[in-house]
Amino acid sequence: MKALSLTQPMAWAIFHGKDVENRPWNTYYRGPLLIHASKGFNREHYDWIAANENRLCCILPQPEALIHGALIGVVNLVRVMKKVDSTEPMFCHGVSIGDTARELEYLSEHDSAFCSYWYFGPFGFVLEGAREFRESIPYRGSLGLFDVPDNVVRFQLVSRIDTQKARLV
Repeated sequence: MKALSLTQPMAWAIFHGKDVENRPWNTYYRGPLLIHASKGFNREHYDWIAANENRLCCILPQPEALIHGALIGVVNLVRVMKKVDSTEPMFCHGVSIGDTARELEYLSEHDSAFCSYWYFGPFGFVLEGAREFRESIPYRGSLGLFDVPDNVVRFQLVSRIDTQKARLV
């Protein structure tokens, strides 16, 4: 199964409303994607989320409560948004996000979903259906998309699905 490693608190944020992961590179991969919480911590990202908790509708835990060096859940990578060049600023939710009017026109024609507080680009991996594992799985991450053997996560994926089915009954 493919995986992507993120520093904290962005790995945590995927399971608490973050619907886009920004990358400087593109991918043609679509499908299930394991989220790996790296050993790194980004104070700038932490402070940004903390300053925007109301807008983002999440409550950030203390840094020491965040998990590191482990697979923490799975999400579906459904598409990738790419910024285009222009000079006009674009506004999303009334806040300038540094995009352009040309980009807004392109996005509204091609993907009405793309007005996200989390989207900064240049490539935005659009994520849906985030499912956090009940227990993290210690695992060494890697740069870019990387492969994790299915047997490493099989139990968490199966138990998660069984739990969801049980709630529906």
